[in-house]
Amino acid sequence: MAAQVYPSPDLARFLEGPITAVLAVAGPGGIPVITRGIACQWRGDEVGIFLNGLDRTMIDPVPPLGASVAGVMCRPTSLQTYQIKGRFLGLRDADAGEQHWLLGAVERMVVEFQKVDYPEPQSRAYLGYDPALLTVFRYRPEAIFDQTPGPQAGRQIAGAA
Repeated sequence: MAAQVYPSPDLARFLEGPITAVLAVAGPGGIPVITRGIACQWRGDEVGIFLNGLDRTMIDPVPPLGASVAGVMCRPTSLQTYQIKGRFLGLRDADAGEQHWLLGAVERMVVEFQKVDYPEPQSRAYLGYDPALLTVFRYRPEAIFDQTPGPQAGRQIAGAA
């Protein structure tokens, strides 16, 4: 198992959003299962990607602990993008503090989408979720890559190859 990696202060701020999040996890037979997240947080030793109820159902069956995971987070206005690879730690319901934080994250993302001409009603529909079904997909980061378009795309910035 690769060593734990931690974000730089700049990357930690970036992950607080506004960003889009896409999650890929090794599914049955090694075939990747891909779904979108509403937002992302790095807390302590883990990354948490918030999934609405429908996107949570895409991850069925639940992967075994330690399954390979990759999250891709992007800021639409700059196309600044990072891929964070790691190992699955589990799913859990979002707690009250996370749900409160997510309200602000969604509002910041609605503004971000409007800057790239994505209408507010569609933004809110895309980012919508039922608080009772809000799930946090947790994983342990092991490698971080800069995926921002340009000559540095693919450059590893932390962790094992």
